[in-house]
Amino acid sequence: MKRSDYLTPLDARDPAFIENPYPFFERVLAAGPIHRDSMGIWYVMQHADCRALLTDRQRISRDDRNWSLYDKVRPAIAGSTLERTVQQWMLQLDPPAHTRLRGLVNKAFTPAAVAAMRGQIETTTATLIAGLKGRSRLDLMAGLAEPLPVRVICDMLGLPPDDYASTKRWSDLLVWVLEPRRLIGSARVGPMLSMRRRPNLSAQGADRPGCRGSLTSQ
Repeated sequence: MKRSDYLTPLDARDPAFIENPYPFFERVLAAGPIHRDSMGIWYVMQHADCRALLTDRQRISRDDRNWSLYDKVRPAIAGSTLERTVQQWMLQLDPPAHTRLRGLVNKAFTPAAVAAMRGQIETTTATLIAGLKGRSRLDLMAGLAEPLPVRVICDMLGLPPDDYASTKRWSDLLVWVLEPRRLIGSARVGPMLSMRRRPNLSAQGADRPGCRGSLTSQ
């Protein structure tokens, strides 16, 4: 590949991109298959290239600590409980640690396990849709698309309905770990970390129907 193939200036942190990313995607796809942004982050745009990279365990790492720019973005969470927690996330680990954790999680997503969750997911979906009825205007993202996966995940963790709102709030905070321009102090996720350490999560949901506790019981 020629150097000119990845000289198109990119910045996915640009407010214009956050507001409407599609013109951005059209521009970079037309310009070439690989690009590098102002922070030195590479964007690979074609499926075959992505597949090759995702299976290249010799040169590609999921662990941010192996990233050459990690020291530049680390000060936002350096030395915090949040940083130590993020370093244990399955998506941040390379094999064999990633393989071990993925094997545990996969047990909750076998065809039989997913089929067993169907009824509970349908009930949750129906409940959310019922809450939207009678409104002259509604936001489908806020009313259905965002809360549905959070409730399903809470069910899989054996968390009670009272924890739905706080879990959504904490997940919104945690996702900003992937965005260096936002500073998150570990104190803001302290309650979430306490919830993660709550004992017997699966036992709390063991007597509930459907998928409750299916993930923590593995």
